[in-house]
Amino acid sequence: MGIKENILEIKKQIENACLRGKKQQKVDLVVVTKERNIGEIQEVLSCGQNVLGENKAHELEEKAPSFPEAK
Repeated sequence: MGIKENILEIKKQIENACLRGKKQQKVDLVVVTKERNIGEIQEVLSCGQNVLGENKAHELEEKAPSFPEAK
């Protein structure tokens, strides 16, 4: 399964979980870019997913300038 398919599946699972819940809640999907290359991150962004996370400061400093649209 590719990146796009994974994101769509996860969003479907989140939506289903929210429908089963007692309260309607807004859920943000945060895609972690740990050990992912620029091409993979671009694919994530092309899916409309722009909330990204990175746990290593030096990797964030390297990647962030390439993706000004990411949050």
